[in-house]
Amino acid sequence: YVNIFFHKIGVTFQSFQVIISLLTLVITSIYLRKTSVFLGVSFILYFLVMFPLDYVLMRTSLSYAIVLNAFVFLSHARRLAFIILILIATLIHQSALLFLLFLLANDGSKIKNTYKYICYSIFLSIVLLGLSNANFLSTKIVTHFAYYQTTWKTILSSIIYHTISIFLIVANFNCKGKNSKYDCFIRNINVVSLLLFCLYFQADIFVRVFRLLVFVNLIYLVQDMIKNNKATIFGLIYIPFYLIYLVYYYIYP
Repeated sequence: YVNIFFHKIGVTFQSFQVIISLLTLVITSIYLRKTSVFLGVSFILYFLVMFPLDYVLMRTSLSYAIVLNAFVFLSHARRLAFIILILIATLIHQSALLFLLFLLANDGSKIKNTYKYICYSIFLSIVLLGLSNANFLSTKIVTHFAYYQTTWKTILSSIIYHTISIFLIVANFNCKGKNSKYDCFIRNINVVSLLLFCLYFQADIFVRVFRLLVFVNLIYLVQDMIKNNKATIFGLIYIPFYLIYLVYYYIYP
């Protein structure tokens, strides 16, 4: 409806794209201000590894910019505000609804058991594959998934990159020793993201959720490293590895 409104008042699509991109930047900057001690560093990271694709994927990037701010509320245990922002983001792009999954990641007062979530992930994958093979999924969903061709190569690569990311974040958390509430929150959302693995068997498009999670992790690790003037070996591995990952797998193509 926003698109239609701007079209009817005579705004060109290119101008509309500029307006939406600026709005996305403003909303993203609010998130970066709340999660960064050194704001300039976070903006450089965003412009290098996210924005070159974000301004093309207008609906997704605007929706996910809202999701980023929802994460801030969730980290402070403001679950209602988190839900409201996710529902608003879903009005722009329906994939944002998947982020409601992260309600399982509490505010950091309790550490999530990684092994339990691995078991949950395997169980969900088996169930979803069973439903898919038995044609229990609606025709509309199957038709939509058909647009995003999935092969075993893409499935395994998505799972492997996602697994490495979770391992490094959890290992970084364990090596830090003294952890803050936000450290626990970052660890928890990564562990909970194991539940997304079942979706990789259905369509490649779900990797967009992981892409945003990687960005959240990068901002967290870089800011933590600069603020405390120290880093774990796992954090030092994560940062360059996933900077290259974001550029090579999303921007370069």
